[in-house]
Amino acid sequence: MKRLATVAVVLLIAACEPTTLQDNTREIHKQERSDGVLPVASMDEALRTEGTIKAAIIARQCRGYLVRNGSDMGKLSREVGGTLNAAKLQKLGMTEAEMKGTYYQAGDYVLNFSGNSLTITASKPGTRGFTSEVFTLP
Repeated sequence: MKRLATVAVVLLIAACEPTTLQDNTREIHKQERSDGVLPVASMDEALRTEGTIKAAIIARQCRGYLVRNGSDMGKLSREVGGTLNAAKLQKLGMTEAEMKGTYYQAGDYVLNFSGNSLTITASKPGTRGFTSEVFTLP
């Protein structure tokens, strides 16, 4: 019984950690991971993987848009180019909820068109989560 009480006290003390020590900065904006849960290389790989997967989904939706709208790259560029938001995602047949990942959200993605190339950037250059992928559209 004494051992159980000691364990309970230890758990209560651990649960009372001051909230001022919590870092609410989004993972993609942190320079490094400091909580020791995962090695930095693993976290960086997770960030890149999520950004790359979502970029591929966006590119697939852009291809579908072109099929539905007669391969008009100019129209696609005007309607969805730049930073993604709810209105642009709707034109691609998507929602902001579908773009909400563990590290990224819709507003973290920027679409740039040049000829038949689409460059999708996740996050901002210089941040830890920066990922940029180039896709060729039909």
